[in-house]
Parts: sequence; C-alpha cells; structure tokens
Amino acid sequence: MKTIRAKWQKELLQQVSETVTFVRQRQHPHWRTMWEYAIGQRPLVPSALQSRSDIHVYDSNLIWQTILIKNGALTLDVPDFWVHFKRYYPNAGELSALIRSLLRFFWLKGGFQNEIRLADRYARIVGFCPVRVGYEILPNPHVTEEGEEAGEEVLEAESVWMEQPVIRHVSPLRFFFDLDIPVTDLEYARWCCEVLYLTKEQLRALPYRELDEIQPTAKRSDIVSPISGHQREYYEIWSIWDKESGTRILYAPSVPDKVIEIEEVTTPFPGFFPYEIWTIYEIPDYPFAMSEVELLLVPTMTFNYIRTLELNFVSRMLPRFFYRRGSLTPQGQRALEAGSMLQGIEVEADESLSNVIMPFIPSTLPQEMLLMENTLREDITTLSGVTDFHRGVPLPTRRLATEITVLTQLSGIRGRIEQQRFDMFLSKVVSKFYHVLRHFSAEPIVIPVSGINGETQIVAVAPNMLPDDAEVYIVSGGGVVDRAIERREIIELFKFLAQAGLPMVVWIPFIQRLLATFNIHPEEVRAVMEGINIAMQQQTLAQQAELLQGVRQAVKPQGQEAVNTASAEEEETEDTF
Repeated sequence: MKTIRAKWQKELLQQVSETVTFVRQRQHPHWRTMWEYAIGQRPLVPSALQSRSDIHVYDSNLIWQTILIKNGALTLDVPDFWVHFKRYYPNAGELSALIRSLLRFFWLKGGFQNEIRLADRYARIVGFCPVRVGYEILPNPHVTEEGEEAGEEVLEAESVWMEQPVIRHVSPLRFFFDLDIPVTDLEYARWCCEVLYLTKEQLRALPYRELDEIQPTAKRSDIVSPISGHQREYYEIWSIWDKESGTRILYAPSVPDKVIEIEEVTTPFPGFFPYEIWTIYEIPDYPFAMSEVELLLVPTMTFNYIRTLELNFVSRMLPRFFYRRGSLTPQGQRALEAGSMLQGIEVEADESLSNVIMPFIPSTLPQEMLLMENTLREDITTLSGVTDFHRGVPLPTRRLATEITVLTQLSGIRGRIEQQRFDMFLSKVVSKFYHVLRHFSAEPIVIPVSGINGETQIVAVAPNMLPDDAEVYIVSGGGVVDRAIERREIIELFKFLAQAGLPMVVWIPFIQRLLATFNIHPEEVRAVMEGINIAMQQQTLAQQAELLQGVRQAVKPQGQEAVNTASAEEEETEDTF
C-alpha cells in the first residue's frame, strides 16, 4: 500500500468519502424501502388494515406486474447490431458482417442479455442502474473437492480471479458518482466509484503488497457458511475512476491514509469511461432518477386500501347461521359452509341468542368508493403506461372495443418512446464494448459468421485488426420493418442521384458504403450492385442508341438535299436542251 501524498488525491478521496456517506444516509434507506415494496416484503396496505382480524388484505401486485411487463418488452429480444463506418471501405459489407457476428457471439456467450435484464429491473425499482463495460479481472471463487471432504472451505489461488471482457450490471447500492451534474449522465461526471466486497481469499489473491493492514468492515447476512453457520466477513474496497487525471484508484476505507494502488488507465479512445447508466424517468437538475415504484406507489396503495375496505365490507354482509357449542362437529360445520356463502358462528349453550346477537341493518356499498376505484385504475394506467389488457386482466364487458384499442395505442406509443431511449443507452454500451474488445484482445477469436445464402462459417477473427472508426448501434426490433425503411431510403437516394444527372460510375462507391451502413446482408449488396451495373449498362446502351439515332437523323437530311440538288440539275438540263 502507498501513503497518500498528492493534494489532488486527498481532495478526490475526501469528496468521494463525503458523497458515499451522504448517499448511504439519505438515498439508500429510501431505495431499500422501494425495493421491499416492489418484491412484496412490505404490504401495499396501511398498517391499520394489517391486523389478524382483517383477513381480506388485497394486494394486486400492480407495481411488480408493470416492472415485469416492461422489463420483458425491452430485454427479451436479442438486439440487431447496426454497424456504421466513418470512412469508406471497399469490403464494408464483409467487415459489417464480421463485427455483427462477433458482437452477437459475445452477447450470447457472455450472458450479457441477462445482465441487461437485471439492470433494467434495478432501474425500475430504484430509478437507475449502472452497467460496467470493459476488460477486467473478476472474482471467481472455486471450492476444491479436497476442501469439501475435509470440512473446510479452500479456494484455489489460480482460480480466484479471471480476466475477460464484460458487460455486467452494478447494484445502485454499490455505485457512487459525482453529484455535481445536472442529470444522471456520467458524461458530465468527473469520477465514479464502485464498492467491491471481497472475501479474505480474494483479497489475498490481489497482486498487491501489504494488504494485511486492511480490516473486514462488512458482513453479508444473505450468505451464511454451511459449515460454521456464521456470517462471512467481507473487505470493502473502493474502485475509483477519475476522468480528469485518467487514473484508477483502489482504496480501502479501513486504512484512510493509504491507497492500495494508483494506476493509469489504458483507454481504447479519449474520454473513455467504463460505466453507463440506464435511467427510467430523469428529473431535471437532479442527480437521481425516479423509478416505476416511486411513480406508482401512492395510487397503488390507495387502490389496495379501498379494495381491502370493499372486501371487508362484503365479508361482513355474508349470510350467517348460529349454532350452540357442541351441537355441530367440525366436519358438520365445514359441510354446511362448503360450496356456499354461509358462515357459522358458535355461541355458548347457556346464553340466549338475544344476549350475544345485536341487530344488524345491512347497508349498500358507497357509490363514491366504486367511483374512486375506477379513477385510481385510470390513474395507474396513465402513470404506468400498461393497461389491464397488457396485464392479462379480463376487461369488463361494458368497455367498448374502441376504448380498448385507444388504450392499447396510447400504451404502445409510450412503449415505443421508452424503446428508443433504451436502444440509445444500449448502443452506447455495445459500441463501447466493441472498442474495448478490439483494444485489449490481440489473439484471434473463433466465431460463427453468417455467410451467403444463410450458411454459417467458422472464422477466426482478430478484434485488433477490425476498423477503429466503426460505431455500433442497436436496431429496434431488428426485423422486416427496419429493413423496409432502409430499402425505401436507398430508393429515395437513387431517385435523387438520378435526377441530379450524375453518371452511375461516379456514385457507385457511395451506394456501396450506404448498403454496408444500413446493415444489409452481403448477398443483398451484391444483388443491388448487379442491378446497378445492369442499369448502368442499359443507360450506356441507351445513350449510344440515342447518339446513333442523332447521327442517323443528321445524315438523312444531308442525303435528301443531295438527291434534291441532283434532280434540280437534271430538270435544268432538260429545259436547256
């Protein structure tokens, strides 16, 4: 470990420490409360209705249904990668196919889709979730069979860490960033900090010295040793990325006057930051975003409160029968109650019914309560953008088909806007991952590449040999609609170039680049280019035919004049004679 001497290091660590303390005291309790509401640890009814006597506690799980529906709509499909080159390449189509296949290979092999899905769930509960992009050393503990037989947990040192390219979600409770930014966008942040909790074996496997000074300061209540039954102690390590100085600092808060390591960051491009944040509802001039839970909590709790009152009211209005103690066996009571709405009430044998029963005048359910319930349903639909139709709830027959259609369309528009925002976020993550991969991976990687006519070929690709000016984007849906739009834009460009009067030989290179940019299969590129060549030949033949026609028309009048002159001379000669 190294003693902190530089002034900027002391100021940076002090700012990070103050931010961590502030967020842990102010935001973390609020986020944990939202988490408990979302997963059902906290009931969505007031405490006054949570007694044992109120058996009809209605919990519709509207919040969790909204999270699952939107999470699945965004993250279930494998994205279609769209590659754009900043300059012209003769083999742009083949390069685009290689890059798409490489990214798809890592997307499926590395489990990135599941990480993005978890990040979206965190964001919908807390408001935001960071995603780590880079080439890093990950803890990978492995328990040996000898250790299991001996009754002790033994970790192999060589398998504690593994180096690989990653796209992984980071818990918002373990991530801190510069709060002096207007919105939750790390492009404006100077620094960020990820908190790591390491076991003793993982800490010893780090390639640094004098780590014995670090003390365990954290415990995980959800991880209990199966042998001893006690909670394991963890060492808290801060991984701080400073964009201004271009360094990465490993710091242990248990040793405040020293740092584990300060290293310069080898970046694939200037301004590289290994984290991106996915936010749900950004608030202007506020560093933290709003979550789905925060948005739906008040109307959902009110809705559950009213529904619980309704069910308790109905339970009190059910028909009852009374029987003296000992007159019915438990089986007889269940037989009378089974398949009906009757409820049995047992009374003492010595008492008359007039002493234990008070007159009860039934009343109807207040109409205002039903109107309020419908209003809350509409508010929940408006706020969440998810209708009962999407949740799979049977709709009342009084709703017209046109009303259902309108609600579905409104929800779809909101969903498409959110899909566009998600595609922009995911495009940053994937494009950053591509540059990290080509910067740090020198050895060839064997991947399947889709060839001509849908055939798959196994190709060894060296990422560091791929173009450094490629930008990767996510095509929403990645299907027929996007390809149709791409072809329509290409046709419009063809018409424009044709109207401009430029010869085809001039703009063929631009068409080649356009076809590669629009992420079209190489076979389709060849088909289009063959069509262009045929059109160019036809245009050349048409020009030659037009020129030949003009020559013929020019020669024909001259020949006619010669014939007319000869005829006139003959007539004059005949007149002379």
